[in-house]
Amino acid sequence: MPLSPSSMLRRVAVHGFFSSLVSGLLLLLRGRKDVGSAAAPVNAVSHWLWPHTALHADAPSLRHTLTGAVVHYGASMFWGLCYDALRRRRARPTTANALGDAVAVSAAAAVVDLVLVPPRLRPGFERRLRPRSLCMVYGGFALGLALGGLLAPTRPRPPGAWQPRRDPAGTDAGLSSDSPNAAERLAASGRATLARAPGDWFGSSSQHGERARGPGWQDFFRGA
Repeated sequence: MPLSPSSMLRRVAVHGFFSSLVSGLLLLLRGRKDVGSAAAPVNAVSHWLWPHTALHADAPSLRHTLTGAVVHYGASMFWGLCYDALRRRRARPTTANALGDAVAVSAAAAVVDLVLVPPRLRPGFERRLRPRSLCMVYGGFALGLALGGLLAPTRPRPPGAWQPRRDPAGTDAGLSSDSPNAAERLAASGRATLARAPGDWFGSSSQHGERARGPGWQDFFRGA
């Protein structure tokens, strides 16, 4: 069942929020470690708008720090959209494939950011951080995506999907299709059916209507 635009937007917002949050915190920490300024890597992201000053700004400011944070969040939303597209293709979303999808998307983001696009469109923080710190930032980005994938709203159950019946006591009278005992119940039902006498498969004439009864093998020998 396809998601509504509002549901998809909520999911993408969750992916973008956590990925930008974790990677943004690492930008601050590694910026302080590498260049002595926590704001410097975030300021560098604003070089899209302030190309002559952003890459050299160390002090926090509304012009550079706030702009860089907004741009970073917008880029995270874009990659969150790509991540959500991968998650929606999963028939059985799990923690393992949530992390695997996040690593794949983060690796793609790193290749696009640092290799494929021209310098004018790169994040900018690669000019202020060491390679080891860059790996940590993109690793944190993957971790944030995976966390968002686990916390994002799940897909709604399609209309008409089978639901277990409940008795007045509140226990399940039926069995959900994803129950681990469903196959065992089905196999047991099949064995019980095969174990019945052949005559019981068709029932009595009163149940299935009167049918003309021809001579059986007992009548043949009796007549003989």
